[in-house]
Amino acid sequence: MKKTIERLKKLLNLLVEDNFKYFDRVKDPDKTLTTLFKELLPHLDKKRKLWVNKVLNLLSKYESFSKEDRKRFIKELHSVVTLKFNEEEIEKARQREIPKERILSPPEKLEKKRSYPIKAFFQPIESVKSLNKRRLNRLKKLGIETVIDAIYYLPYRYEDRTTVTPMAYLKPEGQFLVKGKVVKVSLFETAKKKKKILKVLLYDRTGTVTLVFLQEKVFGYYKTLFTKAKELKKEVLAYGQVKRESGGYSMVHPEVEILDPYKGKLEKLGTILPIYHCAEGIKQTTVRKDVQEVVKRVVPFLPEYLPEEIIKRLNLPGAPEAFWRVHFPYDEDAEELLAFKTPAQKRVIFDELFLFQLALALHRQKVKEEKGIPFPVTEELIEEFKKSLPFKLTKAQERVLKEIAEDMKKEEPMNRLVQGDVGSGKTVVAAAAAFFAAKTGYQTAVMAPTEILANQHFKKFNEFLKPLGVRVGLLTGSMSKREKETMYRAIKEGYIQVVIGTHALIQEGVEFKNLGLAIIDEQHRFGVKQRVELKKKGRMPDVLVMTATPIPRTLAMTAYGDLDVSVIDELPSGRKPVRTEIVFEDEREKLIKLLEGELTKGNKVYIVYPLIEESEKLELKAVTEMFHYWE
Repeated sequence: MKKTIERLKKLLNLLVEDNFKYFDRVKDPDKTLTTLFKELLPHLDKKRKLWVNKVLNLLSKYESFSKEDRKRFIKELHSVVTLKFNEEEIEKARQREIPKERILSPPEKLEKKRSYPIKAFFQPIESVKSLNKRRLNRLKKLGIETVIDAIYYLPYRYEDRTTVTPMAYLKPEGQFLVKGKVVKVSLFETAKKKKKILKVLLYDRTGTVTLVFLQEKVFGYYKTLFTKAKELKKEVLAYGQVKRESGGYSMVHPEVEILDPYKGKLEKLGTILPIYHCAEGIKQTTVRKDVQEVVKRVVPFLPEYLPEEIIKRLNLPGAPEAFWRVHFPYDEDAEELLAFKTPAQKRVIFDELFLFQLALALHRQKVKEEKGIPFPVTEELIEEFKKSLPFKLTKAQERVLKEIAEDMKKEEPMNRLVQGDVGSGKTVVAAAAAFFAAKTGYQTAVMAPTEILANQHFKKFNEFLKPLGVRVGLLTGSMSKREKETMYRAIKEGYIQVVIGTHALIQEGVEFKNLGLAIIDEQHRFGVKQRVELKKKGRMPDVLVMTATPIPRTLAMTAYGDLDVSVIDELPSGRKPVRTEIVFEDEREKLIKLLEGELTKGNKVYIVYPLIEESEKLELKAVTEMFHYWE
């Protein structure tokens, strides 16, 4: 289906390109379109099938259309196919049409016990009495050291062995559960290699699937099983990966069970299997048994640790029930489960975020209790810096500068994030903070993610601070050994008041005489570890983080929960606004005229593509492919 859609889109793109420039050169497009739409038809959902049948009817009359009618028709086809014919969307639509039938084995029930204090769950995993040494070793190999580690060793996906898929809706390479009656059991030998193969043909009202068994040691068992099922006219369940063969669909060595209402619980099917991350040398089934053994033993004793008010307001299940259903799913909606949207999963996700925020709040409280450097930032000092600038600060810069100054005056260390678009003037605000520190006798370290950015900052900080008598230095990894040693000495002796650099700033050889302020540009490019390492270079220095990445307030609270957030939401005067416009494929002529106009004015044009080279997986244009087009 994917290749057919690609061919269809390429043909329609060619026909409408540059205002139908190549329209007359394409011979019999109606015949090619008819062939492609007919190829697509069996793979489409009902709504798209209905539309394609109407299109095929119109294509049969294509020759009787006038040239203008043909162009209108092709343009409409192009619009609909471009917007509505996406493999993923078609597949979703088809999935919604599949008749739903579920076969469920009795669930693993949670029997709640008297709750233990929450601290009991932070004990070593060895405290769970039923675990033998081999199981303990395997759990530790998975990184499970405490009881709570096992509870939070969550499945990363699920295998739905409860939802029956009619055979007409099977897809190659997918994992499916089918239900059908045995039509034929045949054991035969291949002509060339004389290898024996057992094949079992199953059917339901929509189609057939062949179960294939290649290991001779199981032939006797399965031949008897399926022959009896055929004789007794009993239905068979089979779960496995579907493959397409010349004769239809097949499953090689699937999991199978006879559907017998008098037998009771199914052993392998009728359940939703949680899939966990494994360690080397440990099978998935073993990991599942080990983790579920701990969960069975300890979750019944798990206390509810969230306030009742929150649970009621958000309509969340209790902690024991949530963790139980995540590890032992039963009748959850399969799509919701795979999308991690069941009530139990939502509760676990909420807990992770809530506890993370709680930990950040405690960390912030702890930081605020620490004794930092109270910089005597006066109005006179602020005015001295502002008067030295060749331009006037925007209201947003003034506001953020005031927030930074207030933070620096306090005894508790400053931890502030400054967010603003490129060109909004973050650097001048950071330079002001470095000036305040220098005037108080403290050094500033400015860490940038790349040498190019470090050099840019060095130039800018020098421009702002040199007229005020503040000495600025540069330290990067590409400097010679002699240059580095000279800079190390200047930093250690306090001669350099503001040092700009890359990761080189946190290397062992760098010692500050009196570091009071750390400025970090593009925080997301550095780990927390680097930030901590830079802070260690001084005695609880103030920290200022700058980023151009637009961060919504809620995300900022999560990602930078230990930082106060300031936003520069105003561009300096004279900066031109950015205009964004969407141009479609068939409007390329318009785009070329626009680009030619800019080049005629002496401006530069940058054309950016999402890929360097073509990709089979992504329908995106690549630089290597499009370079020749623009030459």
